[in-house]
Amino acid sequence: MSGINIKNSVFIKKILFAAAFLLTILLAACEEDHTHTPGPAATCTSPQICTNCNAELSSALGHKFSSTILTLPKSDTVHGTERLDCTVCNYYNIIDLPPTYHLEYYLYNENNAGNKYSVAIGSAKDDRIIIPETYDGYPITAIRNEGFKGRFSLSSIYFPDTSKNTDNPAGYFLSIGDGAFYGCVELKSIILPKTVNYIGKEAFLGCSNILEMEIPNDVKIFDDRVFYTCTKLAKINIPTGVTKIGSETFYHCNKLTEIDIPESVTSIGREAFSYCKSLTSIIIPNSVTYIGAGAFSYCDNLANAVISDNEKFTIIPAAMFKECPLLKDISIPENIKKIDNYAFEYCKSLESIIIPNSITHIGASAFYGCTSLTEVTIGSGIQVIGASAFSGCVSLVSLTVLSENPNITWHDVNILDDTHKDLKIYVLDDKVDMYKNAGYWSDFSDRIMPISQKEAEEED
Repeated sequence: MSGINIKNSVFIKKILFAAAFLLTILLAACEEDHTHTPGPAATCTSPQICTNCNAELSSALGHKFSSTILTLPKSDTVHGTERLDCTVCNYYNIIDLPPTYHLEYYLYNENNAGNKYSVAIGSAKDDRIIIPETYDGYPITAIRNEGFKGRFSLSSIYFPDTSKNTDNPAGYFLSIGDGAFYGCVELKSIILPKTVNYIGKEAFLGCSNILEMEIPNDVKIFDDRVFYTCTKLAKINIPTGVTKIGSETFYHCNKLTEIDIPESVTSIGREAFSYCKSLTSIIIPNSVTYIGAGAFSYCDNLANAVISDNEKFTIIPAAMFKECPLLKDISIPENIKKIDNYAFEYCKSLESIIIPNSITHIGASAFYGCTSLTEVTIGSGIQVIGASAFSGCVSLVSLTVLSENPNITWHDVNILDDTHKDLKIYVLDDKVDMYKNAGYWSDFSDRIMPISQKEAEEED
């Protein structure tokens, strides 16, 4: 019995193999004899079909959804909605939009103004954060200090639109805390509520993918390092009413091409715009009374800078325009009394400079390495010129000093160097001999000549 079964099994296998072989030959012959004629292109819901044999040539594409309209949640229990539009066809879908789950809410009551909540990331894992208007019956008004710090994958955040809540000012969303989004390197989309009036220091430090931001009009201070190393930030406004731009606020914002400083600003901090490599021009309004060291240093494309007159702004700070290689011309107003160390060091396109009579002090290396500088005029009020103030200015051919007192170099240290081979030094006619015999200047006695000679040369 078992022998018969084995023989039958072998026979059946041979039959099946022969049938499969024959079918393969027939199908190959069919494909050779038949060319598919494609029907209409595949759509989101329909495949592409051969009009001759109805064979499916390509599958339906499926919808490609993009979020277009969000109605944000009113509270932790009353959800919003999100409209998803297909980018290929006219189909859309409206889905439920809850607030992000597992955020942490902190109850506070500032100045007895009523209970409010601030919010932080908590244990939420979402890359898109949805914040409701209220939690547990109280308004959410702030991002907690360091609330989302270090959440590297966070790509977008949506705030409640409390600007419509005119009946309850205490419910406005007001504050972005210190370090709120520190290091959120994937954060690209953020629209601040119009009611925000405070952005804390380092709030967006290291958010290297933010492209632009609209700052609400009620913000009065740009605190220290708010946008530090936001390397793709290309567009931002400083609202009228802002009084302070803190230290390193826009440090290394490489893509920032222009910035308007309003006349409400009185203080610009240390290195506020340092390494803004795409910044091309800057106007410092006459409201500014203080600028910190290196405020505009290392701005590779800064070609135009205007310092407005202001009797309360008297010092061009150390390294203010250090290594701005395209800065070609700058006018120093009469209110300035001191140019600090390294102020214009390595401004390699600067061609001439007039030091007004109001200036009493030029700091060490103030114009060091200004290789295109050909002509300098130093006003009558000068009392001190620091070491190497004009060293490395290899193109300098004319230095006019209007001071009656030649003892203006700091302890007779070098303010020039041996690169000034064609330099002529012009002084007041009746002070020529005094300069030729005075300390440091005596080394250049053969180049010192009366200013009347310069005037005659210019007339010729």
